[in-house]
Amino acid sequence: MRIPHGLRAALAGQVSSGGDPYFNNVSLLLHGDGTNGSTTFVDSSPSLKTITAAGNAQISTSQSKFGGASIRFTADSTDHLSTPASSSLQITSAEDFTVEAWIYLLGNRTYNYFVSKGGASTREWAFAAGPTNLVFYWSTNGGSSGDSAVSRAATLPLNTWMHVAAVKSGSTIKLFKDGQQQGSDGAFTSIYSGNGTFWVGRFVDFGAISHSLN
Repeated sequence: MRIPHGLRAALAGQVSSGGDPYFNNVSLLLHGDGTNGSTTFVDSSPSLKTITAAGNAQISTSQSKFGGASIRFTADSTDHLSTPASSSLQITSAEDFTVEAWIYLLGNRTYNYFVSKGGASTREWAFAAGPTNLVFYWSTNGGSSGDSAVSRAATLPLNTWMHVAAVKSGSTIKLFKDGQQQGSDGAFTSIYSGNGTFWVGRFVDFGAISHSLN
C-alpha cells in the first residue's frame, strides 16, 4: 500500500527506487519475500519500520505474484502483521494518498481486511473487500458516530492474483481493481488522524477483532 506522503504495504509486490518516481514517499513496503514458513517480514520503504507477526501469519512459497513468495494469512482471526503508529503512516484530510496491494483470496467472508489503522479506543480507516465489492472506510472523529465509507461493486474471484487500490485525490476517492476504476468517484470527507496501530490482515474496532484476511 502507499500513502503519499506514501504508504504501501503489499501482500505480494515488487517495486524499486528506479522504477517508481514516488518511491521516496512510500511509508511502508512489504514484498513478502523469504523462505517458506518464515515469520520475518522486512519493510523495504525509505522509512524502515519494525513488523511484528502474530498467529500463523507467515511467508509462503505456495503462491506468489513476484519473487517466489507472498504473505499468507489463514482464516484464524489472530493472523496479522502490525507496526506501531508513526507520523509517516498518518493519513490526513489535506493530503492525497494511494493504498494498494496484490491479493489472492482463499475464501469469502463478510469483509477481508487488507490493511487498517486503529486502536483500543479509536478507529481511523480500513481498506477491505467483501465477496462482491471493494470498500474504503474511515472515521471523521475516531468513533462509530463518524463512520464514512465508499463501497463499489467488483468481481473478486478466489484463487486469483488481483491488484487493488484506493486512491484519494482532492475531495474524491476512487477504488481500483487490476488498474480499472470500479464505479464512480466517491466523496471524501475529513478523516480522523490518530495514533492507532497499523495492521495488515486485520481490523481492530475498539479493541475487538472484527474481521481478518483469508
